[in-house]
Amino acid sequence: MQKKYKLLDHTADLAIQVNGKDLNDLFRNSSIAIMDLSYPIYSVKNKIEHIISATGSNAEQLLVNWLQEILYLMEVKKLVFCDIALEITNRTQAKGTLFGEKINYKIHEPLNDIKAVTFSNLKIVRKGNNYSTEIVLDI
Repeated sequence: MQKKYKLLDHTADLAIQVNGKDLNDLFRNSSIAIMDLSYPIYSVKNKIEHIISATGSNAEQLLVNWLQEILYLMEVKKLVFCDIALEITNRTQAKGTLFGEKINYKIHEPLNDIKAVTFSNLKIVRKGNNYSTEIVLDI
């Protein structure tokens, strides 16, 4: 699977640039980036489905809340994911289904301990028919 995100240089944290053909695609690619940077998604099997939702006052807050929900499930519920289906119902609400399994540390080797998604320089930009954002992750 070709990565839909790019690592950026950052002094202390982990920063990524994510692109998408629309807002749904941008959120999906951002979600997969968080999953892949936490545990390599190639090692995850599609054994369970987990429904999630998030709200925010604007698209940027929605993105942070959405990604924080994924981090919560990985950290607290000990789930790891390989794919996602989602729908942005408007720029303030999202719902979707995550596909994955319970973390098994014999199979799933942690890559980065992502603690939070930050608002640092976060802005969703529309460039022609595409969307782009840079996300700084607290590690």
